[in-house]
Amino acid sequence: KVLNQHGYSWMNDDEKNSNTGNYIQSITTPAGVTLAEFSNGAYSGWMYTLNGTHPLLGVNEQKVANGDILVFHYTDDYRVEEGSDKWGTPDTGNPSSAAGAVIEQPAAISGKTATASIHEKSIASAIEAAKRSDGVVTVSPTATGNATDIRVTIPKAAVKSAADQSVSLTVETGCGNVMMPPETLSQLVSSASDGDVMISVQKKTAGDVANKGIYAENAVIAEITVTSGGKAITAFGGKAITVALPVGSTYSEGGSYNVVILSADGTIERTTGKCVKKGGSLLVEVTATHLSTFVVTNTKAMKFSDVKPSAWYYGAAKYACDNGLFGGTSDATFSPDAAMTRAMLVTVLYRMEGSPAAAAASTFSDVKAGQYYTDAVIWASANGIVGGYDSGSFGPADHITREQLAAILYRYASYKKYDVSMGEQSALTGYKDAASISAYAVPAMRWACGASLIQGDNGSLMPCSSATRAQAAAILMRFCQSAAK
Repeated sequence: KVLNQHGYSWMNDDEKNSNTGNYIQSITTPAGVTLAEFSNGAYSGWMYTLNGTHPLLGVNEQKVANGDILVFHYTDDYRVEEGSDKWGTPDTGNPSSAAGAVIEQPAAISGKTATASIHEKSIASAIEAAKRSDGVVTVSPTATGNATDIRVTIPKAAVKSAADQSVSLTVETGCGNVMMPPETLSQLVSSASDGDVMISVQKKTAGDVANKGIYAENAVIAEITVTSGGKAITAFGGKAITVALPVGSTYSEGGSYNVVILSADGTIERTTGKCVKKGGSLLVEVTATHLSTFVVTNTKAMKFSDVKPSAWYYGAAKYACDNGLFGGTSDATFSPDAAMTRAMLVTVLYRMEGSPAAAAASTFSDVKAGQYYTDAVIWASANGIVGGYDSGSFGPADHITREQLAAILYRYASYKKYDVSMGEQSALTGYKDAASISAYAVPAMRWACGASLIQGDNGSLMPCSSATRAQAAAILMRFCQSAAK
């Protein structure tokens, strides 16, 4: 109003020419001289103070009262102005360069939805700053209130500009973050229609995914969507996207957690995410090649690279490790397809029993003192749980067969006085290879099948086949959870 009274014209929305934007973009004097944003460089533009201080609100949000002193001024570098430390991100390695790569845009709120619209020129300025720092433009909607669906709209041309200049784009919201490298942005541009691209992060609850067969109690859940022209863009040519969801104090920094990715068509993908701390907050970061609903559970993931969350034995391997039955073959591998040995199985049972002191020396010729399995074999032999071969050896390194595993478990259950009557009347005739079960193992195999500890494959029990570590983990988990009573 004061500018108009003195013959000055001004703009704060140069595309629609409606002067409804949230910052002063340019001012023109009565003589026709215009001073605008970026006139004197990437960090130049109009600012204002209210009673001597730069507010954090834009001009359309700021309220004034009688007696307030409002001063508009032009700066060649907003980073050196009073209060500039609040406009950047303290975690960047070069604040003077990176501050301009962060766009903090107040959002318009409607119900539980907050939408921040980013101007193309704001992205252009941020790209220049990003190129001088870490190569990342960060868009952070502010004043989002209690919104559970936070949206950011960015012109397609601005997204293309970032991709063309090898700059990544991160959208940070209170509901979660989305990070796209340049190659992903290029794929996004190729799929987008003309106009704006909208990135949305919406909080979800366990009830929202309950009918999908996912147990999500205490999980952090968010649906991430990208749309353009009303069309959802869910895949990016196999290029990666990183999603980071904020989590609470029950999560541990550096820990890996199980994550379920639920697609719109009902497809379920299981993966893991790592808990990191940024700016004092904990987030679980997940890398994916498509967008959907992300369910970050508070269950820690396996540390082994060869045990994928989608593997049929994942739960059993995790149970074995979590309960100290047996661990990996190295710090990074579980070796699920490797054969279980006789020494390994006896050691598992010995640990389950609390590792009692060995009563005497070994009677087996091939079980020497000081081996990891020595006390376990002595204990198991003394209590009738295992026997040796006719040669007087035990065969600690021999692969254990499925029927041997059943027999040893059967004897251990009898030693513990557990109920081993289940399956006594079963003739095992439903399995086409039942006749190949050794006579000594028939009662044990009847019990193991009756108690659902051992399950056949295509109608076969494979009694003389070696039991893998994955199979042993599954059988032992079932034993501990149901038969050990």
